[in-house]
Amino acid sequence: MGNCRTWELNSDETTIPTDHRLTDQSSSSPVVEQGSDVTTSEPANSAQPNSETHTDSPPQVNKLATDSHDTLPQRALVIGCGYLGSRVAQAWVQQGVQVSALTRSSETAERFRASGLAPILGDVLQPETLAALPAVDVVLYAVGYDRNSSAGKREVYVDGLRHVLASIDGRSSERPCRLIYVSSSSVYGQSQGEWVDEQSPTEPTTEGGEICLAAERLLEHRPETIRLRLSGIYGPGRLLARIEQLQQGLTLEGNPEAWLNLIHVDDAARAVLATARHGSPQPLYLVSDDQPITRRDYYSQLAALVQAPVPQFAATKTGSPSEASSVHVPSRSSKNKRCRNRLLHSLLNDTLLYPTIATGLPNAIAPDGQHR
Repeated sequence: MGNCRTWELNSDETTIPTDHRLTDQSSSSPVVEQGSDVTTSEPANSAQPNSETHTDSPPQVNKLATDSHDTLPQRALVIGCGYLGSRVAQAWVQQGVQVSALTRSSETAERFRASGLAPILGDVLQPETLAALPAVDVVLYAVGYDRNSSAGKREVYVDGLRHVLASIDGRSSERPCRLIYVSSSSVYGQSQGEWVDEQSPTEPTTEGGEICLAAERLLEHRPETIRLRLSGIYGPGRLLARIEQLQQGLTLEGNPEAWLNLIHVDDAARAVLATARHGSPQPLYLVSDDQPITRRDYYSQLAALVQAPVPQFAATKTGSPSEASSVHVPSRSSKNKRCRNRLLHSLLNDTLLYPTIATGLPNAIAPDGQHR
């Protein structure tokens, strides 16, 4: 055989990798842009190790149809073991894969070790610390960004990835391992409700999208590389701030008719697992659920589930919905596209656990992410 998470999840996409915080070194989703409709109540992605380590991967995450060409990796490395990466890591552990995970923190290293991972102390911004990265069959790269870090976003996402590539590809006697890079749908700049897919032009209009695309370009000529462009990741623990805002009856600003593109974290994890074992995966997948949804419908469904008042959106002086950023729920009017996931369906054999938020949101708000 042989990730720009994410600042926090964007209103309709992750922006750079997807786990939050450089987890270990960590993200989510790639870079998610500031001002997110899908978000967590925790700090944004960090270049510091992510303190969040999930010890259990939902059993259904491991349920993937396979064919005779699929090969389970024997050894894997997770760089960015946060919201998404930790679920993938635990799924691999449950499958008997030897999993290593990078972290800057000795404390986090102990948690990794207790959950069956082999911790590696290192920092993507300090290339000399990456010499200990092991030879593996597959690397998951899902590094996120810490707004409290002194390092810049481009430094973390682009330079950090360059350092890792130099380490894992510097062993000339070995063929390249498979690299799964968690990117973001923010690389698309379409803003008039257009449908986008893997073949659509990438002309980002935000800093996060530009950085994500710059990181992707480091991988253009590398063999055994799969880019996963995730839309906004949601799931257990990721909606707390938005729920509180709805329950307080705060007015939401931004265009209520703008489109959101979302993916449940369990389906995002399954996409990673499928590309890791697939005999001949495509080099690029757009990872989003089956049904883009307007912000109005999204907040209305979430409000109904948590017994909050019907969401109210602010209006401009002319009485039309405002597209200005909100103090409470910022949005970016340039984000208004719809993601098509046909190739993802082919990868997952037409099976998403949560094809729309109708099934995904109840799981996300249930205690411990239990199914309803």
